[in-house]
Amino acid sequence: MVLNRLTFKEFKLLTIFKDQTEIVTFLLNNEKEVDLPDLIHNQSDVTITFPFEVKTVPSTLFYRLVDQNGEQYRDQLNKLEEGTGVTSPIMEEIERLKEMSFYYEEASFKERIIYEWRLIPHWLADYLINKGETVLKGYGNSWVGIRRLDQSGALYLDFLTEVYNELPP
Repeated sequence: MVLNRLTFKEFKLLTIFKDQTEIVTFLLNNEKEVDLPDLIHNQSDVTITFPFEVKTVPSTLFYRLVDQNGEQYRDQLNKLEEGTGVTSPIMEEIERLKEMSFYYEEASFKERIIYEWRLIPHWLADYLINKGETVLKGYGNSWVGIRRLDQSGALYLDFLTEVYNELPP
């Protein structure tokens, strides 16, 4: 199926978007063996305070940044261990990465309030996670969390229109 060749009406039909708040609430309240952070993407907003800037990002993106920072730090340390010599650019990069690590450790998390959960297809879930939306993926399904009351119902069609318009040609 090629999404960009669909009409908006066909696209809306494929997105499902059924309200399943009661089902998801039951699952989340009764599931004891599953670690929720593994199921819910972008569950929090994370505020990182840099010296001249305060940045708020979704939690899934924050964890990607932390992982990237750690990988880059290890890469720089490996360069030092390989015996290529201690060069000023390598040491500067290591210090920069250490500083970033400090800012990440001091970041504050604010849980997002979800008013309802809407069933969505898996292909839309991945797109929404990358856009910073709160998405629950588990039990063979995907749901998007509606965080604002004005997003539910008909007004949320604006959001679907935006997603549809962003599909590659």
